[in-house]
Parts: sequence; C-alpha cells; structure tokens
Amino acid sequence: MITGASLTLLALLATLALLRRERVLAVLLGAIDPRPLARFRVAIGCLLLINAVSLHAHGELLFSNEGLLSTVGGRFGSARAQFDDLVTPGLATLLKYPAGTSWSLLHFWDPPLAVHLHFALLYLACLGLILGKWTGVAKWTALVVYLAIWARDDLSFSGERVLTVSLLLLCLSDCGAALSLDARDRPLRPIPRWPQVLLVLQLIPIYLGNAIARTDLTWLDGHAVHYAVTTSQPRPLAAPRAPLAPCRSSNRQPLHAHRRVRPGPHGAVVVVDAAGAAVAAHAGRADRRGDHRGRQRAAPVPRLRADRAPRAAASAVARRRAAPQRLLLCL
Repeated sequence: MITGASLTLLALLATLALLRRERVLAVLLGAIDPRPLARFRVAIGCLLLINAVSLHAHGELLFSNEGLLSTVGGRFGSARAQFDDLVTPGLATLLKYPAGTSWSLLHFWDPPLAVHLHFALLYLACLGLILGKWTGVAKWTALVVYLAIWARDDLSFSGERVLTVSLLLLCLSDCGAALSLDARDRPLRPIPRWPQVLLVLQLIPIYLGNAIARTDLTWLDGHAVHYAVTTSQPRPLAAPRAPLAPCRSSNRQPLHAHRRVRPGPHGAVVVVDAAGAAVAAHAGRADRRGDHRGRQRAAPVPRLRADRAPRAAASAVARRRAAPQRLLLCL
C-alpha cells in the first residue's frame, strides 16, 4: 500500500513536470530566503546529536568486534559482496569494495576505540551544523560518519533512513547562508530553491505512506498506542561476563551420582548437588496451583532411601524439563 501510494505520487509529479515544464523549471531554478533552510539545519543537527547520544550508549555492543557481531560477521551482514575473502581480504577487495554501496572504516578496523572515535567525530560535526561553523565541512562529515557507523551493522537501521535522506538533501543546499557563525559578517543573500523542493517532495511520500499505514485496525482501535505506552523500552541483552563452566566428574560417574534428593517446603522435592546448591525442584500439587490452603494441608514428603536417590533425582530432572516454561524474558 505504501509503495503504491508513493509510485502514484511520483507518476503525478512526473506528469505535471511534463505538462508544465517552464513552470517547473522556474520553481526549481528560482531563489528563496535562506532562513527556512537554516532553521531546518539547526533542527536536523539537534535530532542527529540526540540520536547519536542514544546510539552511543550501545555502540560497543552494536558496532564493535566485541559486541553482537565479529569483524567477519559485520562484513557478511552488510558488505559481503565487496570482499573477496571475509576473513583475510586480498588485493581483489581494493577493486570490489568501492563498487559496492556500503562503505565504512569499521569493516577493517572495529575495536571499541574505533567506534568511540567515530561517535566523537559525529558529535563535532553535529555541533558544527547547529552553530553553523564550517558548515560545508560539518554537514558532509556528519553524513559520511553517520552512514559509516550504520554500515557496520544495519540490523536496526529503520527510522534513521528519514534522517539520512534529510541530511543528504541538506548537504546539497547552502544551509549555512543564514543563522550561522559563518554568515555573521555577511549580508543576507538568496539561495537556490531546488534543494528545498526536493526535500519537500521526498518527505511527502514518506509521511503519506505512514498516514496510510495508520489506517489499519490496530491503530484505529488504539492498540498500537497502548502497546507503545505500556511496553518497556527495549534494550539489548547484556552478554554474560564469564562463560558458564561445564559440569565435570573426575571419576566419570553418571551426572546424578553427585546429587541427592531432599524434601522441600510445601510438598516439594528438591534435587541438590554435592555443594548443596539446588539443581531442580518438583513442586507438589498444592504449590503448583498456588492454593494457600492447599499448602497448609500438604502432607510431609517421606524420606527417600539412599539407593533410590539417583533414580528420584533423574525422575525429578525429567519432570522439570517436561514441565511448561513459565519464565518471562523481559528485554
């Protein structure tokens, strides 16, 4: 639906351009007041800075070789056609890499230090955009560094596309001609209109498509807003600080040979290892139902003989694995 609406709008604009060529050329090649694009430059700079700060909090996890993807994984995910060998790139990569569409220094050097340097350069470029200092260098630097960061891992690159397209069209304009430190000693002069027209034509299908998508029943009955307001903010899962140590036995006996069974509270059977740590538990009927009165009436579990302990431990572990999981993973 969104694609159809965008294509229909583009077809109408193309037809209008063919029928009114002189008028369209006059609009594109005309001059406008530079202050609207200057305000848009400041707004884009602030949005990009806020996005960079929030993204930098998970920068090592998302974009470094110590995070979710290794160096080879990052190359495979976004630029696998640009490498002759993902593990050890050869000379052929020098010819294939520029011919692709995903360019980033992080494909070749991606420790956490490199990620922090990219974000530091992006911060400086955003400040240059907001203040209008060295605007020509700042806007292109912001675009190149922002795309380089996302080229390392574009798994969550979605709404940032609108920001990237707006920044690209802003780079094609003379957005530093007003409300900037570069133009503080220069008189106000008009600038070309065509970048602003292209920016408007780009944003129209984007927001039109979003408006059409929100005519779905999920949006009309309020569920989408309810989920967005009541659901916790998603965040990456923290990686374990140390690998889990495997359970080993020095005399190669069965796993349950070092475990014993003891009666637990409210009719539960608890399986413990040699160190006394609980390994598995089989709750009684009253405990599973959550009935408080049933817990009070639960009969004590008789003591198990020593020769039946391994068999009971294995049975308890089997019942534990067969029981439905009731854990909720909160992201």
